[in-house]
Amino acid sequence: FYLDFGNGFGTGGTSGTPKDTAEYALTSRINRVIEGSKADLAEYTSRPGSATSAQIGAAAHYQESERGAGTICPPATPVFPNTKFFAATADGQIKGGGFGLFVAGVGQFVDSPIGNTSIYGVTAQGSWRWDEAPEVFVKYDGIYTSNDLFRPENYNFITFGFNNYFAGQAAKLTIDTVVALNATQASIKSADGENGALPGLLNAGTGLNGSGKAGEVAVRAQFQLLF
Repeated sequence: FYLDFGNGFGTGGTSGTPKDTAEYALTSRINRVIEGSKADLAEYTSRPGSATSAQIGAAAHYQESERGAGTICPPATPVFPNTKFFAATADGQIKGGGFGLFVAGVGQFVDSPIGNTSIYGVTAQGSWRWDEAPEVFVKYDGIYTSNDLFRPENYNFITFGFNNYFAGQAAKLTIDTVVALNATQASIKSADGENGALPGLLNAGTGLNGSGKAGEVAVRAQFQLLF
């Protein structure tokens, strides 16, 4: 179990000033290993014949901005004075005998002078490693908004992938394909209508550029070498 009292999101490792820190922030995390050991659960993959390992966990964060000043919040979160921000997550993992499964959900809630924003996300990944080297996996990612800030309101992605372990995690080849099940070109709405385009809650790591239509596909390949 972890408990932290700090000065808010985005301020780690900085001295902070009154204009960009929270009035206060509380963060907590609890994790429970149900089967196996913490070391067994350090990676998603499961070797054939390995014993079963499992864990569950949850975390929460709450902060309020400085009175009369803005505060740093996660990306895409408005920065305004007198803003309350809450985030929570829960996750679970089980692996063994070549099979692996990981599921996590997260919620982000902002109460600011200009209105309220709620965004939810979920990810689920399953993998099967039938031999020492090859492994296949499939992953679902979903982002859902409960307000009119973004359009469209839901984002859904499926990833199909293949790993080949040449020397465990020290030398690994990954090839995967990400498919967007709906449009990924979001629009920010304003009082005057749509205010330009936001390539929707995506980042450079996805390989997706953002499209106004469903079915955008990104094919990626990566070789990992650790020494």
